[in-house]
Amino acid sequence: MANRFSIFSLLHPLAGVAFLVGSAHAISEVRSDDVSAAISRFQAVIDAVFEQFAAGPGEDHPSDASPVTPDQYSVADRIASAFQNHLNGIDDLKNVPDDQLTPLFMATWQAMLFSTNAGRPRARETTIIEQLEALYDELDRRGRVGENLNSRMLKGYVHNRMFERAEARLDPKSFPDDWPRIIDQLDDDTGPGLWHIREQGGSLVREPAALSSDGPMVIILSTPGCQFMRRAVNELGDHPHLLDVLARNALWIAPPGPQLEITEALNWRQAQPPFDIHLAHRREDWPMLGEFRFSPTLYFLDGGEVQSALYGWPGARDNVGVLNEHLTAIGLE
Repeated sequence: MANRFSIFSLLHPLAGVAFLVGSAHAISEVRSDDVSAAISRFQAVIDAVFEQFAAGPGEDHPSDASPVTPDQYSVADRIASAFQNHLNGIDDLKNVPDDQLTPLFMATWQAMLFSTNAGRPRARETTIIEQLEALYDELDRRGRVGENLNSRMLKGYVHNRMFERAEARLDPKSFPDDWPRIIDQLDDDTGPGLWHIREQGGSLVREPAALSSDGPMVIILSTPGCQFMRRAVNELGDHPHLLDVLARNALWIAPPGPQLEITEALNWRQAQPPFDIHLAHRREDWPMLGEFRFSPTLYFLDGGEVQSALYGWPGARDNVGVLNEHLTAIGLE
């Protein structure tokens, strides 16, 4: 696996993992052993994810020709369920022992990273980011917030694209020197939006995504520093026609993550002028793409619907030939 794909946001399509999820029980009399056991049960979910990931995707890995559906490989939903069942029942945070409060924060932070349900509630559920905030506030009340937890909380807000909330709640010293000016021009219900890097990284502006609803296009999902994406562009340098097709018809987006990666995106822009990477707002904005899993993934759309996908850029595959087949299938030649 290591030589085939770059995994980001720590998500992977796993099927058949035996997650340890049971019914949620609020812990009214909070004891250290209770909290520790709950964290251990949740951690078992994470361990199972990595164990299966190390074993490879197995037969359930999608073929490069098959489109992704939103219900495939719902690792994020399973981890969100594990959080609700094991960690979210610990609601009397004031009585959580000191020696378990930081481990509980860290476990909740893991859940936030892995889950697509981090920032938006389902019926009667506390969102993971809300629970993370509550833990942070309790740690702060006890005087136990240091530089590491400040950094983690900021990354939680960045991961969920809650920039204004971060600025309102966190100490200004928590932010890096190159923190951009945030200009949000969209509501969350107005459809897919992208954060555009402006003023050489001085500002971050959210605008509607330029999507074609009646013709073919390609969406390329890639982290700015992805070595496999760099390899792809280098190989395509020998095929200027394909590069031109992508330059005219592809939308390049980076998935949400705990780092803004503005410097990396600017470096990419300078090295590959035709291909400007924009930052996705939230995974939920792109239900047609399913879970964001591999960098790079190329989605081939026609009429606003995904027709096929190309996962990764492995060295053993005729990637250029496969890419050309996908493009031809949607009428981009």
